[in-house]
Amino acid sequence: TSPETSENEKQLSLGAKVGILVLLTVKGEVDLKGGLLEFDTEDSQRVFTEVPVGFYYRFQNAGTDRILPTGRVDLYNTLGIQTDSIVANEAEGNILPSSVRRFEETWGASSEEMDGFWSHVTAQWQNFAFGYYEADLNLSYDGSQPYQRASVAFWVIPWQLILVVFLSTLFGLGFLRMGIQRYNKWIIEAALEAQRKPKKKIKFKKKTS
Repeated sequence: TSPETSENEKQLSLGAKVGILVLLTVKGEVDLKGGLLEFDTEDSQRVFTEVPVGFYYRFQNAGTDRILPTGRVDLYNTLGIQTDSIVANEAEGNILPSSVRRFEETWGASSEEMDGFWSHVTAQWQNFAFGYYEADLNLSYDGSQPYQRASVAFWVIPWQLILVVFLSTLFGLGFLRMGIQRYNKWIIEAALEAQRKPKKKIKFKKKTS
């Protein structure tokens, strides 16, 4: 499509065309070669304040046919326990021959645009993660090829949530201590008041025979 223009008018015209890419595999010798070039977190960041955490990897196709990398990214916490697993090529994107393609995946549910301290606290509480994590990438570009592996380590430190929990605990302990002190003071005052009251003397009547 393109807008109508007249010869007398001086203006910029923009046209748009839509094309469809058709990928075919024909009979014959096919050389499948591929390799993982890079795997890292978004912007090579090592410390995050909250989830989600973005990953990317670059895969090279050195063969004569398109390849479709498949696999997963496994997440392990500080204790070495697997906490989650995400699909490494959820969009099922192909890599054309003699080219390199970058894939991006995200661990964790994406939150709304965060603006302000309490929005970060809410996001960190809803998608709680804390400590050292390791992401292991396992990829294959067809069923017969062995997996290609890579790993990256990072930290998740939700300092806003930690600060809120610390201050809440501190205030809670302060109120508890104040309550204990008031209770002890009331006990001591009650004991002193009891000591100040005169004791009643009990008279015993003698029995006459």
